[in-house]
Amino acid sequence: MKKKKIMLAVVMIVFITVLTAEAVTIPVSIYDVQYTTDASGNSPYAGQTVDCAGGIVINKWLGGWTKLTLYDPANPDGWGGIIAKAPAADFADIQVGDWVSFSDFLVEESSGNTQLSYEDGAGLSIESTGNAIPDALDITASSFSEQYESMMVKVSDVEITAMNLGKYEDNYNLHNTNGDYWAGDYMNVDAAGLYHPYVAVGAVFESVSGIIEHKASSGWDYYQMLTTCTGDFVVPEPTTMAFLAAGAIAVFRRRNRQ
Repeated sequence: MKKKKIMLAVVMIVFITVLTAEAVTIPVSIYDVQYTTDASGNSPYAGQTVDCAGGIVINKWLGGWTKLTLYDPANPDGWGGIIAKAPAADFADIQVGDWVSFSDFLVEESSGNTQLSYEDGAGLSIESTGNAIPDALDITASSFSEQYESMMVKVSDVEITAMNLGKYEDNYNLHNTNGDYWAGDYMNVDAAGLYHPYVAVGAVFESVSGIIEHKASSGWDYYQMLTTCTGDFVVPEPTTMAFLAAGAIAVFRRRNRQ
């Protein structure tokens, strides 16, 4: 009889432990939400409400809803960025450099982008402030892809070869020896209009940086890099331009002699 009571007590303890473990919600990471093998780029958590450990705010964009671009330094080479959006009042106290976590935010797909979206009852916490903003990830692949979505990236030694591209005819093509990359300026706080003043066919840059956005709607499906300020364009120094020009002239003269 005593053995039966002991066994019953053990079973009850195990049962309670299991229930307690199931009741504890473990926050998912940005990587968990973003990583996917689905060709569409959709998150495995799409349509679910999650708690997310979040990351460092690297950009805050004010629109119909305020959007935060978040970066998780644990995944600097891919799947480490995500957008969180909420009514402006909910993100009013959040600044670039804050580490923010979320509770009960909906994972949704918006025009191809995986986002954390505010719903009634959702919450957030500022875990720390003044975190360093990471350097942009240098892209050497031939094109942008899903793993870079919502991450700050950079392409180097590029020339603008075309404009008026994409769904809204506001993209331009950046070309280098690695490949072609579409960019746009609608998130650029210094852009005076559709394009930043630096943007023109034939313009060359040491590098251009921005945040990757997936655009998949109305038959369109592409990735674009969105610049955020004038500092995202690195213009060659005059001495560099002079050197390049001198090299071009030398090549031209050699060809004429042949």
